[in-house]
Amino acid sequence: QDFLMRLVSLVGLAAACSRVDSFVSWLDNFMVVCRANVPAGAKWFDSCEWVSCDCLWQSLDAPVPNSEIVGCMEQGMAESKVTREHQQFTYGLMKSCEAQTRQLAQPCGACDKYSGKRPACDTTPKNDSSIDLIRPDVEQKAAAPRLVALTAFVAAFALL
Repeated sequence: QDFLMRLVSLVGLAAACSRVDSFVSWLDNFMVVCRANVPAGAKWFDSCEWVSCDCLWQSLDAPVPNSEIVGCMEQGMAESKVTREHQQFTYGLMKSCEAQTRQLAQPCGACDKYSGKRPACDTTPKNDSSIDLIRPDVEQKAAAPRLVALTAFVAAFALL
């Protein structure tokens, strides 16, 4: 039995997958974008240089809620729709390259698309009242879903 399948069954937290075929198609596209930075013939485990913002941003396009990601992996493996390559890719992203993935995906990190708009990420001193032009509570609510999705995606795969 595959390593990932055993871990998923041990975790037992997988929600049912509402769109397994869409999930697998998305996973294929995710791998294509990330593969652009992998040298020909190299494996996902050879280095972590391929983990980039463009790669990680693909996680934001998942066709299922974050709560279903593990369930979709489990169902996809059970139905032989999630391939060994998919498994190696996700293992590389979430285990072998976990430190780089988490560092890039963290709030205010290099891959936070909204860091320039969120006061919490601004490290320049403010000597005027221009900060009052953006209500932090409104701005946070607008930016948070995408960042939360990426963080939740990382966390969901970390369970594997």
